[in-house]
Amino acid sequence: RKPLAGAKDNPNTLPASPSIQQPAEATTVATPTHKSHHNLPAQFTPFVGRTRELQQLREALCTSDYRLHVIAGMGGIGKSRLALQVATMTLEHWVDGVFLVPLSEVPVLDEVIPAITRTLNMPIQEELSLLPQLRTYLQDRHLLLLLDSVEHLLGGGKCDDDAIVNHLPAGNIPPHNALVTLLLDLLQAAPRLVLLVTSRYQLHVQAENLYFLEGLTYPTEVPINASYPSGMGKIRLVDLIQFDAVNLFVKHAQRVNKQLALEEEGVAISHICQLLEGMPLGIELAAAYVQQHDCATIVTQLTQNLAHLQNNFHDLPPRQRSLLAVFEFSWGLLTPDQQILLVCCTIFQGSFARKDLSALLPGIAGPDIADRDLDELVVHCLIQRSNHDRYGLHALVQQCARQVRTALPIDFDHLAASHSYYYLTKLHGWQSEFYGLELPVVLDAVAQDWANLYAAWQWALQQGKIGWLAMALDSFFAAYYYCHHHEEGVRLWRATVNQLSNQPVDGVSQDPVLLQQLYHRLQIKQARHLLALKQIDQALILIYAILESDGLTLDLEFETLLLQGWLDPVIHEGYSRQRGTLSTQIRDQHLLGEYWRLVARERTDRGNVAEAYEGSLRALTYYESCEDYAGQTLALHTHAICCVHLEKLLEARTHLERAFQWA
Repeated sequence: RKPLAGAKDNPNTLPASPSIQQPAEATTVATPTHKSHHNLPAQFTPFVGRTRELQQLREALCTSDYRLHVIAGMGGIGKSRLALQVATMTLEHWVDGVFLVPLSEVPVLDEVIPAITRTLNMPIQEELSLLPQLRTYLQDRHLLLLLDSVEHLLGGGKCDDDAIVNHLPAGNIPPHNALVTLLLDLLQAAPRLVLLVTSRYQLHVQAENLYFLEGLTYPTEVPINASYPSGMGKIRLVDLIQFDAVNLFVKHAQRVNKQLALEEEGVAISHICQLLEGMPLGIELAAAYVQQHDCATIVTQLTQNLAHLQNNFHDLPPRQRSLLAVFEFSWGLLTPDQQILLVCCTIFQGSFARKDLSALLPGIAGPDIADRDLDELVVHCLIQRSNHDRYGLHALVQQCARQVRTALPIDFDHLAASHSYYYLTKLHGWQSEFYGLELPVVLDAVAQDWANLYAAWQWALQQGKIGWLAMALDSFFAAYYYCHHHEEGVRLWRATVNQLSNQPVDGVSQDPVLLQQLYHRLQIKQARHLLALKQIDQALILIYAILESDGLTLDLEFETLLLQGWLDPVIHEGYSRQRGTLSTQIRDQHLLGEYWRLVARERTDRGNVAEAYEGSLRALTYYESCEDYAGQTLALHTHAICCVHLEKLLEARTHLERAFQWA
């Protein structure tokens, strides 16, 4: 949000500027025969994007369905510029004019009415109260008032002017919405008046036609970890210019550096827009840096400290010359409880549900307080709410709120530990569901929480929480495996082994066996991903290394031997006998199902169909006992093949129909 330059206390009426051509699909309106009066300042930089928002706002302003329109959003998101643009587009619709009332420098509610009257250049009778005169002046006029930046007048905007209070509707001026009451009173008195309001704070009334503004569109498919400089040439800038955020960055970068060759910097520019989540002010500030740095360097600086992005533009007010200043203004509008809750919410990565927040806050805030303040933070546009009842923080809010946490009574280390344990336990609770009929549902749930799950794993790893990692490993592996993130899985398990080998580990002296088992399990997970990637030689190296190491437990050795069996067209008799011995001592029903299905496949390959038939039935029994529907589907398919060989065609058909039903 930037206060719009050019508006004065007593502005003279300016000649109308040429109207911008209306979209063909926009609502048609009668055009007055005279030019509209206005005080809208000229803009000296191009307006980029927001096509959909402009069309929606223009149509809404030119109809009578609503007369109180509010553009809400966090600071720097472009509310004022959008409001000014749509006001300019509709100039000819308003018989009595369009007037901008900048309120960012109006400190108290008492001065709002004088600011409006000065903007309208309204004749005043000094002996009478201003509000009745303003009502009378507006009563028959068809005009648009653009009230810019009202958020600081809402949170505690109390009116102390008795002359104004006495003329407002009795009983309708609670301290937190005195400004709203005033606006509704003006709309009641002037049936042809329309208000367009910009605010970081929603008005929260039924009459409000709310437009919540988010960032400009930016490419999300460009991987944020693309390499530099080789990665830059993979995506051309011309392919990304369709995104409004990229277009805005390019225009402002070329404004300050005409010699800069941006054509091959598509990836870096995409990353800048991603890190800023399409925030126009942030993009404009970042683009100014191309005078001194290439785009890859700007990405590095933003990754390290997004909040300190700043510039000394003389046509910006001081509080909009850095992203930190933008945040600090919004921070100052919060109550202490809201500040604490906002900082607590920075522990989340990506999105979170209300129940996730409630699970982490015992001892910090009660559930009723947390629910109330969470809703207030949404109203303040500092927390974003999605259509699926999930919440998230803009990257700027995330970084800035974390920087002020030391000044608040929050044990952030304890909160981080609670976050890690909560999500790893949540992940462990999904373990059986990865093998059930609800696999797509659990994968959707994992996808929603992915950033939090990864952060929880990394925190536990850094703190050496071996028990927590061991608890969540199988489920986290299943998430990677069934989402086909095999390369990422190999990297994660390998990095986990390396980090555990090079740092002090919590509890190792008490339970070194658990650490050794975790090493083996991590290697087994790597091997399974490598097999899925058809990198058999690398998988074999890991498998033989595991089998030759000391301290293997039965389940781990058995799983390793199963992997070995999958690599050979025919299982060697020695391994087969060893598996048979081990299988009598294994309690994991899923592993036993895998074992007997593997035996059935081996017997089929060797022509011993009768034994294969029995083996596939045993596999099916074990899979059914642990409700592993994915395993049941594979076992049914194997059993159906055996039935065909034995000419049991009706039985084969029955099993195939069951398999296809689950598949």
